Formats: sequence, structure tokens, C-alpha cells
Amino acid sequence: MVFLYVQNQLDHARIGITVSKRNGNSVKRNKIKRFLRNTIRYCFPLMRHLGYDIVVIPRNRIKKTDLDEAITEMETFIANLDGDFQNKPLI
Repeated sequence: MVFLYVQNQLDHARIGITVSKRNGNSVKRNKIKRFLRNTIRYCFPLMRHLGYDIVVIPRNRIKKTDLDEAITEMETFIANLDGDFQNKPLI
């Protein structure tokens, strides 16, 4: 996954998902978006306080990724964005 981010003037994060036509037809793209929204649902409590606008762009390998792998990738991104990730509870 590719993450684009910019700091916003708010005290919470906003997240967008974009899936290009290279990932398949509309049915496949919507399935990928549902998968990413589910991943974000697990990780959003960690990034709620960050104050960034984040865009998630999946690559073709997202089709072969399971939920745990996607969550780990997103948590790694959050850890790089916010240095003290390990001290925050998941929920």
C-alpha cells in the first residue's frame, strides 16, 4: 500500500481510499475498498488523534494480502507517523 499524508489543522485524522482501474473492474475495486475500510476500522483508534489527512492507495498485491498483513502494514505506517505508537492501546 502507498500512504499519502499531509498535516491538517484539525485534531483528528481524515482518511480517504482510492483504487485505480488497474486493480480490476468495479466489483473487484469495491471489494478492495471494503477490505481497506475494515483494516482502517481496526487501526483508526491509533490514528484518531494524529491530525493528518491520509490517502490509502492499494497496489495489485493487495488482492493476495490477508487482514493481519494489512493491519501490520498500516500500524507500521502509523508508527512512523507518530513516534510513540507502542504506548497506545489498540482500542
